Amino acid sequence: MLNKNEARINAIIENAEISTNPVDILLSEVGADPGAPFKPENLKLLKSLKAENLAIYENVRAKLKDEGVRVSELDKALAEDKVGALKPTQAQKLIALTEGMTLFHDPDNTGYAEIQIDGHTEIWPIRSSKFKEFLAKKYYELCQGAPSSEASNSAINVIHANAVFGGEKKDVYLRVANFEEKIFFDLCNAEWQAVEISRDGWRIMEVAPVKFRRSKGMAPLSLPQSGGDINLLRKFLNVGCEEHFILVVAWLLAGIRGQGSLPILAINGEQGSAKSTCARILRTLLDPSTVPLRTLSSDEQSLVIAANNSYIQAYDNISSLPPWLSDALCKLATGGGLTKRKLFEDTDEILLDVKRPVLLNGIESFVSRPDLADRTLAISLLPIPDEHRRTEEELWCSFDAVAPQILGALLDAAVQGLRRLKEIKMESLPRLADFARWVTACEEKFWPPGTFIRAFNANKNEMVEKVLSEDGVALEIIKLLEGKSEWVGTATQLLQEITQSNAKNSLFPKNPRAMSGVLERLAPFLRRYNIEIDRYKEGKAKTRLIRILRKPDYTTITASAPSAHDQFSEKTVDPDGADDENSHFLSNSTWEKEI
Repeated sequence: MLNKNEARINAIIENAEISTNPVDILLSEVGADPGAPFKPENLKLLKSLKAENLAIYENVRAKLKDEGVRVSELDKALAEDKVGALKPTQAQKLIALTEGMTLFHDPDNTGYAEIQIDGHTEIWPIRSSKFKEFLAKKYYELCQGAPSSEASNSAINVIHANAVFGGEKKDVYLRVANFEEKIFFDLCNAEWQAVEISRDGWRIMEVAPVKFRRSKGMAPLSLPQSGGDINLLRKFLNVGCEEHFILVVAWLLAGIRGQGSLPILAINGEQGSAKSTCARILRTLLDPSTVPLRTLSSDEQSLVIAANNSYIQAYDNISSLPPWLSDALCKLATGGGLTKRKLFEDTDEILLDVKRPVLLNGIESFVSRPDLADRTLAISLLPIPDEHRRTEEELWCSFDAVAPQILGALLDAAVQGLRRLKEIKMESLPRLADFARWVTACEEKFWPPGTFIRAFNANKNEMVEKVLSEDGVALEIIKLLEGKSEWVGTATQLLQEITQSNAKNSLFPKNPRAMSGVLERLAPFLRRYNIEIDRYKEGKAKTRLIRILRKPDYTTITASAPSAHDQFSEKTVDPDGADDENSHFLSNSTWEKEI
């Protein structure tokens, strides 16, 4: 038996002519489906009918009411313009603006947009403020209005999801990229050009085959010039000896490669020796920034943020390094993960496993822990008499004039390095082995073979002696071995012996476990001076013992570390031997005359 609605539908079918009028079709549907008028296409139809012929609309509205449609809700839907896809929302319009852009993500699932601007391609993180501002500008041009914050945030979330789940995974680099046995260096200029360095030479490219990102504060490099001269850098660095100039150039070469172990450059000198100026010059050569030097990070999270946004990590006016920061800088030099929480309430972490060139300067010797010292090139600067100083404007004008030639010389050496790297075989690999091999491959562009490794080894020996001579525990261990070839005992016994006269020294370990940790750090440096530290277990109780052994060819270490400077007698002057009377810094030859 048919119900009332079915009978009515059948009557309509049997007794009425087939109508193609959309309004008639709507009226015929509503008996079986009271929600039919609320479909987007029917709302559009009714809205149009109301605008064009109000009388017919009111007649249709009355018939819909007779069929049981809630016309009050229908009126609200039409008044509020709830017509679905008929009028895109602000968020939908913002998302539509990304049509034509290439969206992709990096291995950490950070989304990026590849955008064509003024004839070149730019890469922006989707969640960056710059990309949000770009979308807001495009939206204003399209709609003559500003999107709401809610619409903007919703659109950014969708666009980012499209990049992560719908885009390709690609590596993204900051300033330096190694790709297919070539090095690419982002010039960071408005044209988004990059330098390509290969075994065949170097050139400036309009479009690099790698993806570079840029962060706030990054500034453009000087356009390098071929046929440059590294000796033009000398008059801007008042280093104490030739060895130190060689190490500075080696650090710059490591920065150009950006791969393998990267040494830390520590600049020391008394007040007035232009340490900060020297640091700014070195950073400007490879990674210019609107804020070239920073104060020390207060925690590892701040260091992660800085390392994520800046290639060279340059810190100014350091007096001491806390242990956690010393360990974190070691990770930046030779690799190791640093982490930070995304937000305070998040359980997610930002994992950063990068290597960065690190540049430190300070009056005092601030590198005291052996593991950091093993990764550090330490140089000293000479004081500058007042009569030889120049204004900042004069200095930077002079430097800017030759910076393209200095950078060109470094690029020429990098080409040489790429050609020779695979041929380099070293008799023994030092700490920072990748760095040592790379500079050895590059050095013949600047110096005779073997020049760098001699300077490097001399500097390492000086650092070892300096750290040991300034470490109270190391000196006590040396004193412990006076008149005997070995000492054997537990960590507790060793702690008691070496702290008898240092009970009030806050820097000394306070318990056996801390003593064991100190020995672990000192062992590699003590070994270089033929003092071996062994650990073993003895007896049924498996007592943990420490043996400190002095080998026959033991070298005495005193509290005053000798200098390795006398191994390099060349003066730091221009190749023609002439002093530049306008030099901002004082050359060694002039300094000797002053003395």
